[in-house]
Amino acid sequence: MRKIITSLSKARKNSFTLNPKLSEDVLKGIAIRSAGITITERIIEYAINTISVIILARILTPTDFGLVAMVASIAGIFGIFRDLGISDITVQAAELNQTQVSTLFWVNALFNGAIALILIASSPLISKFYREPKLIGITILYSLSFIFVGLSTQHFALLKRSMRFGQIAIIGITSTILSVIIAIIMAASGFGYWSIIVKQVTLGLFITLGAWACLSWKPGRPVFTKEIWRMIGMGLNIVGFFVLNYFVLNIDKTIIGWRLDADQLGYYDRAFQLAIMPISLLAMPLHSVAVSTLSKLKNELDKYIKYYLNSLLALNFIGIPVSAFLFLKSDDIVYLLLGPKWAFTEKLFKIFSVGIWAGITYGTHGWLHISLGRTDRWLKWGLISAPCFVASYFIGINWGPTGVAGAYTIILVALVFPSILYGGRPINLGFRTLIIYLWRYFVSGIVSLFVCIPLLPLLADFNIWLRILLPLFLYAILYLSCLIILFRNVKPIFYLLSLFMEYVKRKDGRN
Repeated sequence: MRKIITSLSKARKNSFTLNPKLSEDVLKGIAIRSAGITITERIIEYAINTISVIILARILTPTDFGLVAMVASIAGIFGIFRDLGISDITVQAAELNQTQVSTLFWVNALFNGAIALILIASSPLISKFYREPKLIGITILYSLSFIFVGLSTQHFALLKRSMRFGQIAIIGITSTILSVIIAIIMAASGFGYWSIIVKQVTLGLFITLGAWACLSWKPGRPVFTKEIWRMIGMGLNIVGFFVLNYFVLNIDKTIIGWRLDADQLGYYDRAFQLAIMPISLLAMPLHSVAVSTLSKLKNELDKYIKYYLNSLLALNFIGIPVSAFLFLKSDDIVYLLLGPKWAFTEKLFKIFSVGIWAGITYGTHGWLHISLGRTDRWLKWGLISAPCFVASYFIGINWGPTGVAGAYTIILVALVFPSILYGGRPINLGFRTLIIYLWRYFVSGIVSLFVCIPLLPLLADFNIWLRILLPLFLYAILYLSCLIILFRNVKPIFYLLSLFMEYVKRKDGRN
């Protein structure tokens, strides 16, 4: 009898893990807190990694970092395929059973194991290509990180499906800290480039151990049914889009390196990396939260559309002033972060900053495609958008890095609303609805920018911190004032404050 009761209890627990039931009121609070937790996690991990780079750079040599970068550049291509897109499919599925998740687990594990074997087998070729014998050992050790990814992908998908983003954050931050500590100790002990590789591998190990520790679910025997092949096909559509997106985000640098020189590419790359930082800290972490939440609302379209539009509103409330302010103070920001020898990067960064709000908003069209189960449409959009970006690069290169930066920004801004409208077509999301929700934020951001520009010369003799902080304070006051005037109330400000209060409030222990 005890065995029967234990078995039934385990089955109920497993059922909730695979198909969590969350009421609308609970879901709203969890979604808001999950978004805040995920952004906070990304910022903390970014800070930890930045500190580790600063410390390791003072212990190791540029050659040590260069050796690892040679392997990472090749392994990064394989990284696009590492979850086969089926992590998102697990998150968005209406119903799951043990057999389906187990099969997807083994697909991820075996596929990533195959990637590891390919890298190991290719290590002599990589070494020969770069004419560096040390790369054989580096490649073999680096390949282990893919094995750990394969063993944890479905566990993280189930944690996301259950909206347990607090646990995911704890795993990520703890794993990052532990791997950094090990790397610094090894570097100080004279292990050289091995310390950088071990940091990557131990990060994957600790993350995998954390995922298995937090989730009671265990994989069973795989069974390949028609539904499994359908889910894998949906995942491959996601991979297809990621491949196209990877191509779009890297071919511009290839073109500049081919037509110009390393110096021009270096200026461009630094400007691009600075420009995508707000996107990686604000928009990218929200992908999993948004997909998980929207997937639970897809049968209630009014609530689905409201959640999506409110998410857009929150992103643009922050993204538009961030974009405008970085445009306003691009010179001092680049000088502060990179130093005086990167003056040309400031011009490129100013161009990129025009489209930062667009980059933050653009990625949300993927939320729609995945949560609605229409990953085929996401791949089709990639086939439409990728040629637009690539063609613009070839046109822009005639004006050097400035032309390429301008081309990227123009196309990105031009495609923001079409991408959302295409993703929202199955739910009849229209252009008029988007404009009604967002126009006041655009007007406030632009008006505040043009008021601030003539005032900047008055600060020319101040130190760099005052030249940044004073315009920041002024711009924030102007932006919020414009919003209050256009809304004729303080609703947008209190809305953002309500999100923050919901984030810090603890109605349950799920996060």
